Amino acid sequence: MNARRLYPLIFTVMALISLLLHLTVAFRVYFPNGIITMILTVGMFGAWLIASRGIRSCIHAVPESGNPIYVCFGKLHPVYRYGLAFLLIYTLLNFFMSLPWPHSGNALFDWKITPVKLRGLSGFWLLFYSLAAVFSCR
Repeated sequence: MNARRLYPLIFTVMALISLLLHLTVAFRVYFPNGIITMILTVGMFGAWLIASRGIRSCIHAVPESGNPIYVCFGKLHPVYRYGLAFLLIYTLLNFFMSLPWPHSGNALFDWKITPVKLRGLSGFWLLFYSLAAVFSCR
């Protein structure tokens, strides 16, 4: 069996695990250890490589005068298109909420992982694994 046929399933499972961890961190039910955090964070790189292949093949098929992002996402089912747009906005909002602001007293490069920082990072897990799940089907 070709391993590429399993990519959508693998990345959908990873996105669901990311969602579960994101919700448990957001509601302060569970705080994952560093190994789980590192595995999911490093896995985003693989997810982006797979998603970028699908996006690249879509961009190469766009006419010279067309907008590649509009055309590629326009070809997706509306559930995927609006779901990915929601995840992008949600990820960026979580990221900005997790940044240390001047009144918080934290330095810009404070490497201690707090629940707020992990919530910002787990939004990126959701986005990248969802992108890979959608574009690995193409």
